[in-house]
Amino acid sequence: MQRLDEQKIERVRQFIVDYQRQHGKSPSYRTIEKRGIVSGIAAVSRIVLYLERQGLIEKDKTGQIGLPFNLQTGETVIAPIVGTVPCGEPAIALEEIECSFALPADYFGNAEKIILRAKGDSMKDAGIHHGDLLIVEQSPTANNGEIVVAMIDNFGESEATTKRYYQEKNGKIRLRPENSTMKDMLYNAEDIRICGIVVGVMRSYK
Repeated sequence: MQRLDEQKIERVRQFIVDYQRQHGKSPSYRTIEKRGIVSGIAAVSRIVLYLERQGLIEKDKTGQIGLPFNLQTGETVIAPIVGTVPCGEPAIALEEIECSFALPADYFGNAEKIILRAKGDSMKDAGIHHGDLLIVEQSPTANNGEIVVAMIDNFGESEATTKRYYQEKNGKIRLRPENSTMKDMLYNAEDIRICGIVVGVMRSYK
């Protein structure tokens, strides 16, 4: 094998690392060649083979440069944004899918999820503000103290709201806002349908 230039080897290795960090994927041999560190795919291949034998990089099943473990994408669950849910007085929920997000399953779990855009300030003391995206795990039941998205039967119309859920001993359901200026809402159990539990919040500071 032709003797390899150690400076070029290090420059190629560093380019691979920087590219992986910036793009979340490994560069192709052609991309490395275009960097201009070495000339020709054969020269790139020799350096990549050397780096692999030194344990500095690994190849994937296709023979291409693999990502290091700490940059590999984990399992995800797809959650669509399906509209707006009020964090104030109940109102009609919109069911129009805007777009979808891939959420890390290791963090949010594998259960089916949707994303709703928060409206109002009744949950601000729980860190939920107007415009936040609520990650909601779909579930027909909830435990006391969990923040839920609930559908309320109001004279034949279904209305949605986000509140903290409590089941009273007398069978009533208490929905509590996280805002010291607002009062709890009490409903008959048959008038409440739990749609899901809020398991996360996303917020943009733009």
